[in-house]
Amino acid sequence: MEEEKYRLNQDLNARVINKANVTYLRKSVFLLFIVFAILSLLSIVLLVLSIINNDTTFIVLGGVALGVTILVDLVYLLIPLFFTRKNISTLSFHYSFYDDKMVINLKSEQSSGHEERKYKDLPPYIETKEFFYIMVGKSQFYTIIKDDESEEIINFLKRKIKKR
Repeated sequence: MEEEKYRLNQDLNARVINKANVTYLRKSVFLLFIVFAILSLLSIVLLVLSIINNDTTFIVLGGVALGVTILVDLVYLLIPLFFTRKNISTLSFHYSFYDDKMVINLKSEQSSGHEERKYKDLPPYIETKEFFYIMVGKSQFYTIIKDDESEEIINFLKRKIKKR
């Protein structure tokens, strides 16, 4: 039987789960936010130039473009309101890390689960100041809270999994 290198148990309450999800979502759409912020500025310039030149076609076009980009920027800023779930119970994650794979056991009030993943099959990880995301799919991930207990494990995972 293969020897376990590390073990980590973390209980995530609704507040932490929501914060981790919103942090991930914001990080993954940040570039899109920047593009739309630049488009907002360009739309303002177009609108001002159209007003100065009294060109009604570009005034309408600039106004519509500005409205759309401001709407997208507002959605980005309001992501926490849309993606925060109040009815999440505490999730208990029990991670076991081996040389070539990790084993995750999940327990909540409603269900439980077991999963094994080989590091070589995992998509690149994502890291923020507070969380380390072990990606298992395009938008599926396991969250590890960065603290003193998880620091050595995260360093181990960084050697095993590619960075995005």
